[in-house]
Amino acid sequence: MGMEAHILAVGQYRKDITDCLDYVNDYYEDTREGVLVATRLFHCNTTNQSRELANAFGIDPWDFNTHHIKAAAAEDMGTQLALSNLIDSSAEMWPEELEQFQKLARAGFLFLYEPNG
Repeated sequence: MGMEAHILAVGQYRKDITDCLDYVNDYYEDTREGVLVATRLFHCNTTNQSRELANAFGIDPWDFNTHHIKAAAAEDMGTQLALSNLIDSSAEMWPEELEQFQKLARAGFLFLYEPNG
């Protein structure tokens, strides 16, 4: 079985970040400001993509000590370049996810790399 991975983002709900979350805006209509919500970014379907995503953030995929991603990575030019290259090489990864990652980082979200496999 190959490895799959994604970035889990957890933080306080605000109406201005609804477009960054997993579900359509209608599902968040009654969500109170400040309640904790989670979403997934950069879903990788292959071992190679999963390792490239980890590498973009300086993570060892199976060293759980390295899985916390600092919000500052959203503004780091090296990370942005690595993610842009990964997005360009992968049909499954959407370019808007980099912008969503940056927006959630500015909103104070916590990020974790989550491998599976």
